[in-house]
Amino acid sequence: MNKTPKTLIVYDFLQFIGGAEYVVLHMLKSSFPDAKLLVAFKNRGLKLQIPDNKIICLGYKPKYNRFAFLKVLWLFFCNRKKLKEYDCIIVHGIWAPFCLLFSSKKYFFYCHTPPRFSNDLFSYYWQHFGIFKKIALYAKSVIVNFYYNRVLAKAEFVLANSKNVQGRIKKYCKVDSQVLYPPIKIHSFQEYPKENYYISFARLEREKRIPYIIEAFQLCPEKNLLICSDGSKRKELQRLAQGCKNIKFVGEVTDEKLYCLIGKAIASIYIPIDEDFGMSPVESMALGVPVIGVNSGGLRETILHNRTGWLCEEPLDIRKLIQAIYVLTPIKAKRFKKYCLQQAEKFTNSRFDTEIQRICSI
Repeated sequence: MNKTPKTLIVYDFLQFIGGAEYVVLHMLKSSFPDAKLLVAFKNRGLKLQIPDNKIICLGYKPKYNRFAFLKVLWLFFCNRKKLKEYDCIIVHGIWAPFCLLFSSKKYFFYCHTPPRFSNDLFSYYWQHFGIFKKIALYAKSVIVNFYYNRVLAKAEFVLANSKNVQGRIKKYCKVDSQVLYPPIKIHSFQEYPKENYYISFARLEREKRIPYIIEAFQLCPEKNLLICSDGSKRKELQRLAQGCKNIKFVGEVTDEKLYCLIGKAIASIYIPIDEDFGMSPVESMALGVPVIGVNSGGLRETILHNRTGWLCEEPLDIRKLIQAIYVLTPIKAKRFKKYCLQQAEKFTNSRFDTEIQRICSI
């Protein structure tokens, strides 16, 4: 009788549930239901519908400072022997691969993106940082690129979450990969009554370019914007939008509430800098809601211009964004609904599960 392979999924940490975290947890619950998940730490306030014994936490969240990542790397290095009892290892993330640097185990690598701060966004952060942050950025980049590229090159199989990321892997890591689009959260379409607002539910971080969206709606007082998310730039963005009655922050909400708010919107707005893949546009389209995006990164693989949304050309400016808002009227958005639903079908959970199981059985 054949023994069932013991599978371990390895990821950085669980601080909040973003796109990468959703994929990791989906693999744990659906793709490999008998697997366990190894992470450096888990946010104590994070509520997951997963038994505690399926998640192995190596330590506690370190206090934030520029070199806190070294504590995370140390946790993975000290616990690398835990990998020995598993037959199949699937690694994600930027810090977690460190535990495989000196390992002879067979493993698969699902790459959400190579480290951006040390590659394509290095110059962007360098321009915005002071001298001490620049020193920390340089040191972190040297360390991460050293082990990340080596672990990626040794993998049995490398999967990229988009053609955009596949290109980055080849350019910066000199490794070939196969594209496997991530699964999306929404399983079935539900009709919602429309209301008069646009929605942004991207994380409130620098690379998501939320200030552009706020400034565009400041110049369009007759248009309403709902910002439904959280992040490190929340207070800064709330100050920027202060006094604008047409802009409302609702914070982070449950999935059910978020789907309802998206479904009632005219369109969603998602304009990050060279996004890896971008699950947010697909989630929006799965609810029949078109997306205002940018013609760069993974969004070119998901949003069909003038069919499931509107792609603003780079370099992005406020004028282009305002034009897109006025082009994507409620009437036009309604015409796009059926195409949005058709496009979202390309990114189903079952498609992902079948393909990842096939690849990891090689």
